[in-house]
Amino acid sequence: MISISKIWAETRTLARQEWALLFPLSLATCGLATMFNFLSVGNSVAAQTEPTVMIFAGLLVAILLTLVGQLSIAALALGDRRSVNEALRLAVARLPSVALLLLALFFVLLCVVFLGTILAQLSGADLLATPPRLGAVTAFLILLVIALGVWLAGRTLTLYPVLMESDVAVSQVFSVFGRAFRSTKPVGQKLFGIVAATMLLYSSLSNLLINVAGRALMLVAKTVGMDGLVAVILAVLLGILAAVVSIYFGVFQVKLYHHLQAETPR
Repeated sequence: MISISKIWAETRTLARQEWALLFPLSLATCGLATMFNFLSVGNSVAAQTEPTVMIFAGLLVAILLTLVGQLSIAALALGDRRSVNEALRLAVARLPSVALLLLALFFVLLCVVFLGTILAQLSGADLLATPPRLGAVTAFLILLVIALGVWLAGRTLTLYPVLMESDVAVSQVFSVFGRAFRSTKPVGQKLFGIVAATMLLYSSLSNLLINVAGRALMLVAKTVGMDGLVAVILAVLLGILAAVVSIYFGVFQVKLYHHLQAETPR
């Protein structure tokens, strides 16, 4: 019987033990990507300016940097006495496989969204209005897509540990995906709740930092005449938050993988 509380306890223990390795790595990858997104994409949205090619290119770099960070955390958490450099090299080597898989999953979700858009239009919703007028069918379809994404994330929660432990070619990545998907079947419902709770917690903390800490920093900055530093300080705080969440979530995936392996009949 898989105990989520036991896995979480082991996650906290390992994260504390390896914090000196994990935190700088996570901050330099996942944290840096979050800082960049906030300073570039976030400011573009706030200023209501059109996204540029440079912003899209930067967003792609941030996504790749995040993936490298998450894969590296998984490699370190798996053990085998790897150094940070070895974990990074292994993560970069696995990056094409992960990118191919994520593109395939993105295409599937895109097809679902496209089908949902057609059904929404047929139900009378006006998606081009400002603000969009959404009917009950459209709202249901949006929730369905979100739930599908969360469910899929939960069922493939062991994907990164499996990939980092297996020496597979890019062409074999879909078999690895199937292996990860099947392995989480005994705890699928629990993992759905864990992923949903993690997303909700992370978004809530991020909004809290932006709205509460941001306003407090703005008041202080106006007093000392350093308004331009507010965005930078907020970006650093959001980067630290992303780094910490990435560490615990990444280590949890590895510990879950180990427990599921132990429960699988040989």
